[in-house]
Amino acid sequence: MKKLLLTLSLAAILFSAEAQKIIITGVMFDPQGGDAPAVGVVAGNYTHKGGYEYIQLMATENIDFSQTPHCVVRCTNSGTTNGAPNNGWAETGVDRTFKFNLTSGTVNKGEFFYVGGPEKAAGGFLVDGGTTYYPVLDITSSKWIRTIAYSVGTNSSPIGDDGIGMTTTGLMPNIVKGSSARPFGIAVFEGNLVSGLPNVAITVNSVPVDAIFVGYSNSNVLAGVNPLTHDRDNVYFPANAPNNCYRMPNTDRYTAGYMGDPNNQYVYSGQSVENVGSFLKLGGVFNTDDKTWVTPRVGNYVQLVPPSAFGTVVERTSFATLAMIEGNVAGYNGTSIPVTTLISPLPVKLASFTAKANKQGTVSLAWSTASEQNNSHFEVTRSADGKSFAKIGQVQGNGNSSTTKNYSYVDASPVAGVNYYQLKQVDFDGTYELSGVVSAKVGLSNDNLTASASANRTLVAVTYNALANGKALFNVYSISGAKIATVEQTVTAGLNKISIPANLGNSIHILNVSQAGATASIKF
Repeated sequence: MKKLLLTLSLAAILFSAEAQKIIITGVMFDPQGGDAPAVGVVAGNYTHKGGYEYIQLMATENIDFSQTPHCVVRCTNSGTTNGAPNNGWAETGVDRTFKFNLTSGTVNKGEFFYVGGPEKAAGGFLVDGGTTYYPVLDITSSKWIRTIAYSVGTNSSPIGDDGIGMTTTGLMPNIVKGSSARPFGIAVFEGNLVSGLPNVAITVNSVPVDAIFVGYSNSNVLAGVNPLTHDRDNVYFPANAPNNCYRMPNTDRYTAGYMGDPNNQYVYSGQSVENVGSFLKLGGVFNTDDKTWVTPRVGNYVQLVPPSAFGTVVERTSFATLAMIEGNVAGYNGTSIPVTTLISPLPVKLASFTAKANKQGTVSLAWSTASEQNNSHFEVTRSADGKSFAKIGQVQGNGNSSTTKNYSYVDASPVAGVNYYQLKQVDFDGTYELSGVVSAKVGLSNDNLTASASANRTLVAVTYNALANGKALFNVYSISGAKIATVEQTVTAGLNKISIPANLGNSIHILNVSQAGATASIKF
C-alpha cells in the first residue's frame, strides 16, 4: 500500500542528510575462541585467514561504490584517561585508527553488508572434539564489501587502506569492567580519503554520516571518577583540549549523549565479561526520506553460541542462523532483540491541502505535492458528516516529479453547513492511499438573494441561488419588523425564481430566507 503524508518543512541542519547512504547496524568485537591468529596459522584442519572481527552496515539507498566511494574508520582509545586524540577520526599511528575503503561493489537499499577481517564467521571459531576447528555461523555468502587481513604477523607495519591502520591481533578491543577497558568507535564517511589528497579528504573537522562508540556502563567506572561524565570524557575528549576530537553526525565535536539515555543513538555499553562470542546488534527504525531515526537506535547483545560453550571446548551442536544478526530474534534469555529497519520514502508527498468557502456558495480546494512517483490521479471526495465520503470529481496527476506541483478543484454544489473533503491518491497500478481530511463551512449570504417589488406592490420577485435541494422558507418584513408575507417553497440546487404575494407599502422591506439551518436577509 502506498503512503500519502502531510509533511512539514525539516529544520535546517549543518550537513546534508541526503548524504547518509549508510548506517551502522552491528559489530562483532569479541569473537568466541579468540581473535585473531595470524594469517596461515593452522589449527587442526583449519587455516586462519587473518581476523574474525567485523562491522555490519546497512544501505539506506542503492549504492555503486565505484561511483560513490565511502570509507569506514575504526578508532581505539587506549587506557582509561587518555581520551580521544587531537585528530579524532583522522588520527594515524599504532592502535588508534584503522581504515577500510569502499570503492567497488554494489549494495541495494535495505541490504546488510560487512567490512572487517577475512574469516567471515559471525561468532568466531570453536573446536569439536579437540581436532576439528570450524566457524561459528559461516557468513561467507553474505555481502562483503571490504576485508583486510589485519592479523598478518607480529610486526606493527601499516596494513589498513591508505596506510591507516597497523597490524593488530584484534581489530577492536574487548569492552570489559576494569582499568584495562578501552572504548572504541566506528564512523562512516562518504568519500574514501583521510587527508592530503583531492576529492573528499577526511580531516579533524570532517563530519561522518554515521558513527557509534562502545564504552562501558556508568556502574563500571573506576573509583574516584565522576560516573556522570566518565563515559563521555573517556570516549570523546582529547587529553589536552576539547577542540580537536571526534566529530559526530550531529556536527558537534563530542556531545553524543550518555549511555542509558533512551534517545541516544551513538553510545553503547560494553560487556562485563570477555570471550563470550556475542554480537552487538543495533536496532531502530530509520526514515530514508529525511534521514532520521524514527525510533532511536538501541544496542543489544546476541549470543551466537549456547552460554555453556563460552570459554570452553565443546562438541559441535546447533548454533544460530544468519537471522541472529540480520533479523528480529530472541536471545538465549528470551529477550526480544530488534533489528534495524527502514521506512521508505513515500511515493507521493502531499505538502499542503486546504478548503475555502466562497461568497458564491462554492468551495475552493487547493493542494500541492513536493514529489510524485507513479501518480495517476487524485479523486476528490466529500462528506457531510466526516465519515461517509463520496467522489465528486477527479484531477489528473503528474506521474513522476521531483518538483512542487500545484492542484485545484472547485466544488460548485457543496451542502449547507460543514463540508468535509478528502483526497484519494491513485497510482498507475490501481493502489491508492487517502489524505487527511479538511473542511469548510458553507452558509447562505446576501449574494444568494435578489428581490424587487412589482409595480403595483402586490408581488415580490425573488431569485434564490440554493446550495442544495430541499425546502426553503421565505419571509417578507416591513422595515419596522412586522411580518407581511410568508411562503415555503421546494427549491433545487442552483438558481430558483419565486413570486411571493404581499401587500407592500411605499417603503423599504426585508426579505429573509432560511434553508437547512442557514439564513440570509436582504433589503429591497
